[in-house]
Amino acid sequence: MSFRNCLLLMGYLLPRIQAAPSSRHMLASDVLAPLARESTENLGISYCAKPEEAPIHTTGDPEVGPGFWITNNDGIKGDYFIYENSRDEHPWKYITIDAGVRSFVQVCSTFQGHIVRGAASINLDNSAHNLGTWAVANIDTTGAAWGAISFLQGSDGGGSVASTDGTRQTRECTVDVLDGAPDAALVAKGSGVKVLNKVVGDGASVEAMHWMLAKCRVDQIYIEEPGPNPVIKSGNGRLEFVFFKGRF
Repeated sequence: MSFRNCLLLMGYLLPRIQAAPSSRHMLASDVLAPLARESTENLGISYCAKPEEAPIHTTGDPEVGPGFWITNNDGIKGDYFIYENSRDEHPWKYITIDAGVRSFVQVCSTFQGHIVRGAASINLDNSAHNLGTWAVANIDTTGAAWGAISFLQGSDGGGSVASTDGTRQTRECTVDVLDGAPDAALVAKGSGVKVLNKVVGDGASVEAMHWMLAKCRVDQIYIEEPGPNPVIKSGNGRLEFVFFKGRF
């Protein structure tokens, strides 16, 4: 499924993404270096890096400019991968975070993409790994950040998003969504661990949707379509994401 179609399924109102055709999804390490951007006319996307550039690995960036704080409440050390729209097979950046630690990742001023749990041995194999919880975000033309948590492509654990501009907006599902889930709702992701199946597109799981709806609220997390639009805005260009107990 293209990211544009997925956004339509989600009902996203993220301004930049809705205004410009994009495809499947939505930092630079040195804040003093120019941020490389590749303009792609047919998609209307201005990327943070060229497609041939290797993914950037970081354990945390300087807290300068637009970006996201990510807290690892998964209980173990893990990697979180940042994908730009239409580049499912090639993460732009990934960050390794110890359990219980909060780290910052920078993004360029035109970022559109999402963050997922993953593993270097899996997510760097030049294949798409869409199954799991998405922390979706973009920076609009005013410099504001928009974000949401989506289970539409499945869920490998809970998550939350919050503004950091003083408006105190938050959307979340913090429970262990995998604990006790029925076998019919589960499927193996690339690493082999069982997670909740996707609920949109070919092979969508009704059982997974029913389980998600029993665990989380649709005004907090994208679970079904049509439905509420649980997107928040942070005017300062920064969002706070927390990943709760899940599976890499």
